[in-house]
Amino acid sequence: MCPICGERMHIEKIKNIPADVCEEHGLWLDKGEFMKITRRIRTKLNMERAQAVRQAKTDGKVSGNIFGMWSFLMD
Repeated sequence: MCPICGERMHIEKIKNIPADVCEEHGLWLDKGEFMKITRRIRTKLNMERAQAVRQAKTDGKVSGNIFGMWSFLMD
């Protein structure tokens, strides 16, 4: 039940963690659920960031090799 209006809430999963939702008053989390959700978001962001860094390094190496080859041929 919603602590504000007393209406029955429904459960939605956020990052696979159940959260109580009142259509009128929003999202309600139990103790520890906020930390679990933020930890999962941070983990995902860190994985995406690491992948972006790896891709940038690969792209930089390819660009450097192409530039180096053209530089060598045009000198």
